[in-house]
Amino acid sequence: MGLFNSIKEAFLYFFRGKEDLVFSPLAAFSALHLIILFAFIVLVAIIYRGDLGLKEGNNRRKLSHILAVMLLIDQVILYTWQFTSGFFNVELSLPLYHCRIAISLLIIGVLFNRKNILYIGMYWGFLGSIIALLVPDMYYFQFPHYTNIQFFYNHIIMGLLIINLLKSRAIQITSKETKFVLVVTNIYNLLLFIFNLSMAHFMGFEEINYGYMNAFPKIVPIRFGVFVHFLIVTALFNMIMLLIGYLFQALSKGESEIKDR
Repeated sequence: MGLFNSIKEAFLYFFRGKEDLVFSPLAAFSALHLIILFAFIVLVAIIYRGDLGLKEGNNRRKLSHILAVMLLIDQVILYTWQFTSGFFNVELSLPLYHCRIAISLLIIGVLFNRKNILYIGMYWGFLGSIIALLVPDMYYFQFPHYTNIQFFYNHIIMGLLIINLLKSRAIQITSKETKFVLVVTNIYNLLLFIFNLSMAHFMGFEEINYGYMNAFPKIVPIRFGVFVHFLIVTALFNMIMLLIGYLFQALSKGESEIKDR
């Protein structure tokens, strides 16, 4: 019973639902952070080069499905933890951040061959993956905790899936796809900005900041008025989406293997 209780306590602590009052965030570009980034770069290089038999198109398709299923399992565990631990809250837990939506879009796009959905997921997911890995904005749980691992697992798998999709020639990115994603992104950002303001003003959720449409994350010590901030973020999003589009066009070649539906 002593061993069982110890295991139970360790399990409950690892999946605890109340953030810690004392929290030491992972320092950007610390030794541990650099090791994680290095591991990610190595995995990207392996997938990009087509090592381990990935030059075969069928193997790349299989890898895309495996990575998509890994993301799906991760999402099931994440929201199961949020609801069962009591952590779920309106200000932080809704799937409205671009990277969170991108995960769902990538899962649907890969597993159900939805091409336009996949485009949005790839652009948003690439941006979210890179920013999250470079500037980790994690929940306030001191290690060891489930979210300490889930944060990096999530964004690394998403980044690897996007690289594999580009190199597997599953889609072919042109300026048409970039324009489509730009339109969707601007519409979504405007709606998200209005949602944040409405929830803060009418519902009292003053800390709500989905998509960082109202302010930069706390780790970035720069603040503007809310409307000026939105205009700045909108301009940044458009520039970054265009840059990602140029990068994707350079990486994706060949005929599309995913049919429109």
